[in-house]
Amino acid sequence: MSFEITFLHGDGDPPAHMANLDEINVLVEWAGRTGVPVRIRPSPFTTPTPYDRRPAVADDTTDKTATAALQYGSGMSEAKKEKGASVRVFIYIAGSHLLLGFLALLFYLGSHAGK
Repeated sequence: MSFEITFLHGDGDPPAHMANLDEINVLVEWAGRTGVPVRIRPSPFTTPTPYDRRPAVADDTTDKTATAALQYGSGMSEAKKEKGASVRVFIYIAGSHLLLGFLALLFYLGSHAGK
């Protein structure tokens, strides 16, 4: 399986590099020692096979921040993302209806004001 590793530094456009799993292990160890932040994603040009599901780092000698970058799929699950999006959509719709109702009330009161 092939991965895309991006070195995230503040010098403009971050360079990306395609690497296999063994090369990723070496690069993550180097990033952990030097403190360079990296982002690792599966390559969009390859499909995973059952043989690619081995642990990314075999030992615990690497820095925890570099190892955390290798854990693909960590963070929020798809169900939590969908629920968060649904809540946001509900809040936006309810908020826009309240704003439009308030504007309609102002127009109503303005049209019935004594002149």
